[in-house]
Amino acid sequence: MANNDVQHLLDMLYEMIDGAKNAPLTSDKCILNRDEALDLLDEIRAQLPVELSRAQELIRAKEDYVKAAKRDVERMMQQAEQDAKNKVSETEVLGIAREKSHEIIKKAEDRSREMYRVANEYTEDALRRTEEAIQTLADFEASKGVLAICPATMTFSEEILNGVMDAAAAHKNGKGADLVGINMEGPFISPHKVGAQNPEYLHKADVEMFRRLQKRANGLIKLVDIAPEEPGALEFIKECHGEVRVSLAHTCTDYDTAIAAFDAGATHMTHLYNAMPGITHRAPGPIIAAMERGAEVELITDNVHIHPAVVRFTFKAFGDDHVILVADSMMACGLPDGQYSLGGQAVTVEGPRATLTEQPGTIAGSATCLYDCMKRAVLEMGVPLESAVRAASENPAKSIGVDNDYGSIAAGRYGNIILADQELNLKAVIQKGTRIV
Repeated sequence: MANNDVQHLLDMLYEMIDGAKNAPLTSDKCILNRDEALDLLDEIRAQLPVELSRAQELIRAKEDYVKAAKRDVERMMQQAEQDAKNKVSETEVLGIAREKSHEIIKKAEDRSREMYRVANEYTEDALRRTEEAIQTLADFEASKGVLAICPATMTFSEEILNGVMDAAAAHKNGKGADLVGINMEGPFISPHKVGAQNPEYLHKADVEMFRRLQKRANGLIKLVDIAPEEPGALEFIKECHGEVRVSLAHTCTDYDTAIAAFDAGATHMTHLYNAMPGITHRAPGPIIAAMERGAEVELITDNVHIHPAVVRFTFKAFGDDHVILVADSMMACGLPDGQYSLGGQAVTVEGPRATLTEQPGTIAGSATCLYDCMKRAVLEMGVPLESAVRAASENPAKSIGVDNDYGSIAAGRYGNIILADQELNLKAVIQKGTRIV
């Protein structure tokens, strides 16, 4: 009942009371005399406003309760609607997630099959034509003034590496650059620093596996790369350092482990700074360890892998008699920009930069030859000419033990000479006394 309805009833009562006061008392059954009846009516009239106030308070309380109840119901309905929406959203999200997961799995499977196909094609092609590939490489390098080569193998299974070693052993020098060694860059490296190597073929350091491969290569393996922190690595170094030069590479090693590796017989660092921890004041890492132990260090001076300031720093810190320039060239070197392969993985080449197609942030070797790396070290990085030439010729020859024949023009060495102008443009290449370019 609304307040105006109560007020209307109150007004009617007032009228009835006023009417009763003026009406004659005719009933013989009335138990009150007129004065008492009038007093009672006055008392009732005086009490009515109090009762009205109470009724109004009750009405307001009821209205407030109803409003609160309505608000609660509305909130409950809104919550129910939101819960329903959330439930739908969760269902949709789960559905999308399932759909996406299937899509991702399918793409991964397709990618895996494609990689397997490429790897098989690459492997079969390499096994069929490795000798041809070695000769092509030798011819190209000689045309660029590089007359002795020690190419690196990729991380592959022993079966695949067997074919590479067989072909290298069968190769006959006489045309193009001489094959003077092999750098066995994998598979004894860290799974956390594989770079452009194929992680599928990683292998624990294995003395007997190395010896089998070295036998097939007829002793051509001059360097074995290893991550010293991996199980069995230090034992490998101790066992094999008298048979082959051991180089730290593709590693997560800390300073102490690197020191232990050098003390065990390692003497070399493959492509310094790349695929290894850097230098910090609390974690000096393998680079400082190499400097303290007088190791030889390789630098890729293609102006992609390392900043020129770091190249200059390295020559000053290690001395130009301990720095070896390397190109880290892959199959696209000397070829146009485009899509290529490295160890069964797709590579995109743009200018001097080669990266994994599926991982554009991962450098996949270099598209620059050694002569151009030496040239850039001088012209673009501020390395003195005599230091750069030494690091590209005499130092690497000494490092792999072929300096009795290569690396300098001292008496008894091969007459291998290149001629260049002041801008280091190649003008002539003389191999063993005969001009070939």
